[in-house]
Amino acid sequence: MHTKLGIAGEGWCFHARAVSSVVNGDRNPDNEIPGVFPQVPELQKHVTIASVWDPIRENAEQLADRFAIPHVAQSPAELSQAVDGVLVLGDKSMEFQRHAYQFLESGVPCYVDKPLSPDLQEATEIVELARKTGTPFFSASPARFAPQLQEFGSRLTAEIGTPLSIALAGPGELFFYGVHLVDILLSLRGPDVLSVQNVGEPQSELIKVTFSDGVLASIHVVADAKSRFHVLALGRQDWRHLYIDNYQDYFANLVRSTEQMVLNREAPISLREVLRVIEILAAARDSRLKGGQRIAL
Repeated sequence: MHTKLGIAGEGWCFHARAVSSVVNGDRNPDNEIPGVFPQVPELQKHVTIASVWDPIRENAEQLADRFAIPHVAQSPAELSQAVDGVLVLGDKSMEFQRHAYQFLESGVPCYVDKPLSPDLQEATEIVELARKTGTPFFSASPARFAPQLQEFGSRLTAEIGTPLSIALAGPGELFFYGVHLVDILLSLRGPDVLSVQNVGEPQSELIKVTFSDGVLASIHVVADAKSRFHVLALGRQDWRHLYIDNYQDYFANLVRSTEQMVLNREAPISLREVLRVIEILAAARDSRLKGGQRIAL
């Protein structure tokens, strides 16, 4: 089966360009712009970005022209009819997630960009709608699908023993970029978090995450840092470090995960874990505002 995926939301954002380029390829490779990566030929054998919708049609047309997307939809309903699944993508405006409701209500499998919402109530509403409708759905950082992270996680306990501590660090601000680090952490440890405590500052968030088995994790989100995502795991037997910076691979794996969700109608991440990511970020924000108070989840 050849799976047709659509893009909804901000049609000319970084993630829309990234997904379109790794699947459909770039018609104008001599004009380099951020978010465009080499095509992954094997993807196009069974997946196509077949349609795009943006409330600002010009943005959708620009994406379609650059990445050979054959159809520009006039509305979310038209997009739903043209594809098998939808990627709801956006950037720092943090309004793209509002488009998810119509796709969930119409039963179209969908991925929603990170972070699902900066507002915990809205994130909960989206997750509950997915649960109520039974529509296949997930939201996650694309970095969660980095092949080396998946390999790192699969061998971690065998190589270092039970992790005693995990430290993560990366750039940006708490919600829009800190979500990458939280998602990476839960991909390694799962959603069983007892509490969150943030003793940092707005430009240097320093978050302690306590898991139900006693394992501690620290997340350091540093504004303007010239870095990507680091993970350091310590155990009784050994330690391991991982640096994640392979856009092409993890955007390709994000597309593969969405394709598989469309085919088997099962999301790659549980709804509980999707919501847990936002709960942790919201608790970290509340903890800092309350002077570093420990927030129980």
